[in-house]
Amino acid sequence: MVRLPQILLRPLIGAKIKVLYSRDPTLTNLEGEVVFETRNTFGILTKKGTKTIIKKICIFEIQIKNHKIIVDGKYLENRLRRLHKLGKKRR
Repeated sequence: MVRLPQILLRPLIGAKIKVLYSRDPTLTNLEGEVVFETRNTFGILTKKGTKTIIKKICIFEIQIKNHKIIVDGKYLENRLRRLHKLGKKRR
């Protein structure tokens, strides 16, 4: 199992994101701000409106504050479920 960097364990709402590669060629080079996140998708606000992107088919560049991270979307999938489980264990 791959461990996510500590910065990716925080909410990604408001982070700047860019799709570096996607199996869907229309999504490649799409960039904007994360406005919502589900277990398997990101909602990205672009200049042309909001796009919903499936995590597992893309490679992302995520900028949070002054950190830039390149991560394969398959490692971000189900991230919210893992975070929820961590929260239960810490109580």
